[in-house]
Amino acid sequence: MPDLDLSQSIGDAVGEAWSTLFTKSAELSASEGVDADALDLEAGLVSATLNVSGDLSGSARLLLDKTDALTMVGMMLSMGADDALIDSTREGELGDEEIDALKEALNQFCGTAATILRDHTGGAVQLELGDLITLDSAPESEAGEKAVVYDLSLEGYNTNDLILILENSLEEALSAGNALSGDDIPQSAAEAADAPSGDRTIDKLAGLSTNVDLVLAERSMELEQLLKLSVGHVVEFWKPCDHPAELYIQNTPVASGEVVLCQNQHFGIRVLNIAPKRKVYEKGAG
Repeated sequence: MPDLDLSQSIGDAVGEAWSTLFTKSAELSASEGVDADALDLEAGLVSATLNVSGDLSGSARLLLDKTDALTMVGMMLSMGADDALIDSTREGELGDEEIDALKEALNQFCGTAATILRDHTGGAVQLELGDLITLDSAPESEAGEKAVVYDLSLEGYNTNDLILILENSLEEALSAGNALSGDDIPQSAAEAADAPSGDRTIDKLAGLSTNVDLVLAERSMELEQLLKLSVGHVVEFWKPCDHPAELYIQNTPVASGEVVLCQNQHFGIRVLNIAPKRKVYEKGAG
């Protein structure tokens, strides 16, 4: 099984992301892993497939109680502020609108979990949401599959466990102990720059201010097209809406990540990748 620290790190990151998304406190507390076939599961669950690719590959299934899923949907639809809407949603069904809202919450799970896994492995890891279905009967597990059980806590509501069942190959990869140590993994853009220690130039410049630009997408347009723009026109960009946004300083890309809604209703960017250090050429170098 992946170690408990890794499971809890994912839980902490997801809980923080969901708290921002729902505008209500959300927590995921991991317990020790168990054999999936030892779980006492019943019908009335929602199952989401999580597909892992990159330096890790495989899949996992995320199981949560249908009532918990609908509670999350209500928090999404009401932005956590309308308890009456949340309560009424909990008694409903997962229609198209509810599934879309739940997918947004689970996409946040994928994004934050992928970030932790990238730090854990020191490599490229992508995590994408696959099928989302309601189970009419208790799910079956494959022989040897392991599960991480999370205690799910949503502010103001009684909840059940959230269960992450790992495909055998994925569980073996996470348990192989091939993670880099924390000292080997850049935690910030400053560390990624790998500047030499001592009296560095960057230390002297650290207090200066600079403009930071968030670029969602770019395209070229003819002047004639621009002059025809009016209120209500839609300008399409040739970039999928779920692709990372880019962070620039003085027209230089420094990072990329996903756009998120912050608790103060401002939007921000959750950094997923730091741009590689640019090579410096010395005068006279070949």
